[in-house]
Amino acid sequence: MSRRRSRGGRVGCRPSPMMTAMATATLPTARPRPALVQERDREYWSLGWHVIDWIERHCVLTNGEWTGQPFRLLPWQRRTIQRLFEVDPATGLRRYRRALIGIPRKNGKTQLAAALALYLMLADGEPSAEVYAAASSEDQAGLVFEAARRIVTMGPLAAACQVGASRITSSADPYSYLQRLTSRGSSWHGLNIHGVILDELHTWTTDEQSELWAALTTGSAARRQPLQIAITTAGVDLRRSRCGRLYQLGRAIERGEQKDDSFYFEWWEAPGELDYRDPAAWRAANPSLGVTVTESYLRSELGVVPEADFRRLYLDQWVLAAQRWLPPGAWDACTGDASLVDGAPTWVGWDASTRYDSSAIVAAQVREDGTVAVQARVWSRPLDMAGAPAADWRMPLDEMAEHLRALAARYRVVGIAYDPAFVTWAASDLEAQGLPMVEWPQTDARMVPATRAVYELVVQRRLVHSGDQVLAAHVADAAPYYTRSGGTRLRKAGGTAQIDAAIAMLMAVSMALIEGGQHGAPEAPQLFVFEV
Repeated sequence: MSRRRSRGGRVGCRPSPMMTAMATATLPTARPRPALVQERDREYWSLGWHVIDWIERHCVLTNGEWTGQPFRLLPWQRRTIQRLFEVDPATGLRRYRRALIGIPRKNGKTQLAAALALYLMLADGEPSAEVYAAASSEDQAGLVFEAARRIVTMGPLAAACQVGASRITSSADPYSYLQRLTSRGSSWHGLNIHGVILDELHTWTTDEQSELWAALTTGSAARRQPLQIAITTAGVDLRRSRCGRLYQLGRAIERGEQKDDSFYFEWWEAPGELDYRDPAAWRAANPSLGVTVTESYLRSELGVVPEADFRRLYLDQWVLAAQRWLPPGAWDACTGDASLVDGAPTWVGWDASTRYDSSAIVAAQVREDGTVAVQARVWSRPLDMAGAPAADWRMPLDEMAEHLRALAARYRVVGIAYDPAFVTWAASDLEAQGLPMVEWPQTDARMVPATRAVYELVVQRRLVHSGDQVLAAHVADAAPYYTRSGGTRLRKAGGTAQIDAAIAMLMAVSMALIEGGQHGAPEAPQLFVFEV
């Protein structure tokens, strides 16, 4: 069931003598009694009221201005909990065993996921309750676990739990715990899972993540009412990804085309017919708008976030991975006088490659008005008489080294960033000659912040280039690639695309902004990862 089916529904609860008798007979005496929930289009029995009451009595908020305050659930969170904890009248057990909840960034899903994980561990009436916070990467798994850890240590639950580096254990039952897990699935078979939180499911794409998924989805057979909750934003592969397939299943259930009574689906998504810049689209997709996220914040993101990313992260809409990196016309609008000043501080990016690809060197200077000028030189593999790439071409390292020496002689080169994967030996020779060589492995931690920094400069027309057609072609061939942690970096838009000049530009400009004092040191790969 999605938000569209129950928009405007009013939730109310009242106990029933029949249900009370049934629950007492089928559930342990320690468990609470279900209550009847009445919504606009249906009514059902639920233990959601108990989950809500427990969270608001025992949990605290741990983010921003609300840090340390009692956890007061928002209306949408209350509705979701009531529905998620629906009870099957025939058995007295939970109806749903797995759930997919899609919600945009900044709406408080991490805090909610952490509170639900703690409830499943401490208050769900399950002996030796093994609960796991799982994600595709260590950093992502740490988000939900860290939120849970802070909820425990900052609030009333401190006396009820023992907190370790990767596990929170119940003091009353040492076999009940919340454990952090990452994508090393082969190490986690044989678990006896009562509950699991799957964070940002759209990033679960590798074989290791598939192995962890298999371990988590097959590890609860011995439990009476296990619950697997995937909370995520939209991704980029609707057709083939695991998250995309579950999304399509949820939509098919909504339309009445398929039936799965054990699968709960709720997805907050802006209608496709609305302009992504329209506040009406923001209101449709963001149930916490006006509380944890504001229209002014979303408006400010329009100028620095690509449309595809804005749709995915803030409107919860699935997008195509092959979409181009920059808005149409943005690069051309930055054409101007990109002359570099002799003797001025200059930063250089060198993206060298194998003999099968092109290589590029880009120089960047930060001007007094805050704009950044870039100049590029590219060495491409030539074509033979038949129009095929020349088979005997080799990367002209000597020519590139001479170009770097010429730049150092004309400008005050502060640093030359290079990826040690290809030119370590050549870089060592240049460093011995006095050139300021800087190792710059093209990791997510470097390239994600660099990608966003250059994007911002381009869309704000604070980057200036000369109109070089080769550099423009490399920029046009760059497509956004979404990393495991949710960040964005560049990759080739197609098999024959060349983006070396674009990559070298990211390296040079990122160094210029850091050492030029505009933005400070680069952050972890979160500049394109919009935090919850």
